[in-house]
Amino acid sequence: MVGYQKLVSPAIGIFLLIVIVEAVVLKSLHFKFSKVTFLFVLLFVFYLLGLLWAEHRDVGLKLLEYKMSFFIFPIIFLLKKERTNAWLILQGLVWGSIFLAFQFFYGAYFGNEISYYEISRNIVELHPTYASVYFTMAAVFLVYGYVSKEISWPLLIIIPLVLVFCYLVFLIGSFAAILFLALSFAIGFGMLIYTWLKWKGLLLYFFIVPVLLYFTIAKMDQLAYDREMANAVYNEIAEGKKSFIEKNKLDPSGTKSRVTLWLISAEIIEENPFGVGTGDIDFFLSEKCDQYDLQLLKQSNLNPHNQYLQIGIDLGFPGIILLFVLIESILYVAINNKNYFLFFLGFSLFFNALFESVLQRQSGIVFYTSLMCIVLVYNDQLKWKEKSVETKMKRS
Repeated sequence: MVGYQKLVSPAIGIFLLIVIVEAVVLKSLHFKFSKVTFLFVLLFVFYLLGLLWAEHRDVGLKLLEYKMSFFIFPIIFLLKKERTNAWLILQGLVWGSIFLAFQFFYGAYFGNEISYYEISRNIVELHPTYASVYFTMAAVFLVYGYVSKEISWPLLIIIPLVLVFCYLVFLIGSFAAILFLALSFAIGFGMLIYTWLKWKGLLLYFFIVPVLLYFTIAKMDQLAYDREMANAVYNEIAEGKKSFIEKNKLDPSGTKSRVTLWLISAEIIEENPFGVGTGDIDFFLSEKCDQYDLQLLKQSNLNPHNQYLQIGIDLGFPGIILLFVLIESILYVAINNKNYFLFFLGFSLFFNALFESVLQRQSGIVFYTSLMCIVLVYNDQLKWKEKSVETKMKRS
């Protein structure tokens, strides 16, 4: 199998050409402004301005190529086509995840990879976090669409697909991804319980779920190492930043390396409150590694593994504030309009940004930007329809 990320740019170009033909030649599109999607454009402008004080502008310009989705997709989706079935468009997420799942299983049984983690990285050239996000959101979409009575697929297809997607998330083995999957379905079931039993049932559910989540995660052998490392970090970090860094400078643990990166990233932001400039982040992280003699860490990919810290180093506190405003606006629109697929999408960005720089790779930038623009533009179609839900529950 080969990776398909190299096809992203040509695919966006073809899509842009189709939109131009629809708008200019067929005149089948009309203008629809969205304040929230405009925040993506503003984010791109921030990165563009970050070039002004960057020392390595050649690197910054390359980075801007990846960020172009922040500008292109919101502009494209200022144009809306009537009589478009948004549910049908979003089923592409499910079909894409089915194809990705096929590649995983093919690699597992016919490939030479030693683990599913390697399969996710090498078979499809995709980081495990992004693969987990795709599978989780595809499962959420199937459940949300069925319960909302908008997806007519039979349960004999939906249930196996949801189980396969969840199974793959567990096989990939990312602690953050498994926790996000568990939280997503816990929140989803909470919504259904509120529909059935209102506030009394929901309050009881909120008491039970944290206990179930805790014991489920505590008993999973697959996460034993992650739990051990998290506990070690908790105890060692209490001794102070310098002590933690000194003690773990040669520790190969991914968890401890990530925490070390968070600590030195926060230090860079403290020293550069308006950012180091677009494209200079790797150079400043490298300097910090030299300062603390973190040669093992320096040899790895110097990514903060946290989008808030990533944008903070690039653009300073203004960038962090803009990212929070963007996520908060998405969640506000989702809750206010009862568009709960958008809510889970926004929650996914908020949560996964804590553990990965999810808006640095095309795998995350294109996914979140394009999907959010679609869901926001066709917001009216994707709202939670309580009457349909109640009818479906009674029939069940």
